[in-house]
Amino acid sequence: MADIYGKRLILLLVLGLAGAGGVVAALAPSMGVLIAGRCLEGLSIAGMFLSYSLMRDIFPKRILPLAISLCVTGTGIFGAFIPLLVGVLLERFGFRGLFWVDVAVIVLLFVVILLSTPESPLRKPATLDVLGGFLLGGGIALILIGISQGQAWGWRSVGVIGFVIAGLLVLGAFYLWSRRHRDPVVDLVVFTRRPILMVAVTSALAYAAFTLSSALYPLLSLAPPGNGYGLGLTPTAYAVIATPLSLAVVVGGFLVGKLVGRLGGRRWMIIGCVLLLVSGLLLTVFNDTVVQLLISSLIAGAGTGMTMAAVPNLVVEYAPADDQGSIAGSVQVATSAFSSIAPVIMFAFLASGATMTAAGPLYAETGYQSTALLMAGFAALALLLLFTVFAPRYISRSLKATESVTV
Repeated sequence: MADIYGKRLILLLVLGLAGAGGVVAALAPSMGVLIAGRCLEGLSIAGMFLSYSLMRDIFPKRILPLAISLCVTGTGIFGAFIPLLVGVLLERFGFRGLFWVDVAVIVLLFVVILLSTPESPLRKPATLDVLGGFLLGGGIALILIGISQGQAWGWRSVGVIGFVIAGLLVLGAFYLWSRRHRDPVVDLVVFTRRPILMVAVTSALAYAAFTLSSALYPLLSLAPPGNGYGLGLTPTAYAVIATPLSLAVVVGGFLVGKLVGRLGGRRWMIIGCVLLLVSGLLLTVFNDTVVQLLISSLIAGAGTGMTMAAVPNLVVEYAPADDQGSIAGSVQVATSAFSSIAPVIMFAFLASGATMTAAGPLYAETGYQSTALLMAGFAALALLLLFTVFAPRYISRSLKATESVTV
């Protein structure tokens, strides 16, 4: 839609819908309504790739790499204060207070963009693939429902197997439809270009590792001590770990923005994945004290900032200008789809050794260790691919072949 109707217009549209979702979630009388509000709020994720895609069209080239990097990792600037705010809101107003703050921030963003940001002049004549969008989203959702209910229903149950098979069939239908449609919602042909495939796969693995870390740190910090893990921190006290982590994300992104011209996005992706790997390995063994969690969280934050900032710079480097929005969106779909599976697998690990108490589920330490190893495994797999399938010589050949076809 951004390529067809304008990136600024669609950015404002998704922010408006996300703000409405925040209101629904804040007023939700039931879990179902709360989930519906969260679904609408999820549209705000599109703002990330819409932002750097719009920036490519309207920003001066000399400041574009730094601006894009800070755009993507700048969340850490707000994240430095958010943990303390979250703790206060939870303790005084409950979860609804968090959603009202969401609404206020989104309204502010909407007004600032409306008043300050021009529209991109680029347009791409195309038709909107609504059916493809429903098939893609529906297939992923069915698979995630099956995986998420595996522990409750049994991994060999008819329900779990049925949902997974149904999801695969729907995704198969999406594949057939996308090959026939002139302008599919996700152009699978894009992923036949090795450079774009490299960006999609490595960003998906890196973001999945970050997703696991962002769930592990609060769980380990807030859990009661005495079970081989757990610091027993309050939501407000958790800021001692979350705030430095957020600042580390900003620092990692800033370094990429300043030095991406010298080292290139690919090298920064490698450095970031190495840091995520180290952080995951540390977390499997050293998770008993605030200092231990703080050290691994700083490493994870820096690695996350570097990988997140490397992705848009790589997209800008490899994607043609007229396909910027659709390719950025396709990369984001791959990243979001894979990273949404990661926490489902994580809680399957945790639930396998959990015991119910009056205060809620008590997870076994082995579940946390398995999740930390999974985090390290995602980063390790990204590194392996970067040095084999996506080695520089293969990327160079692919770029030369694309240039020959274009000429």
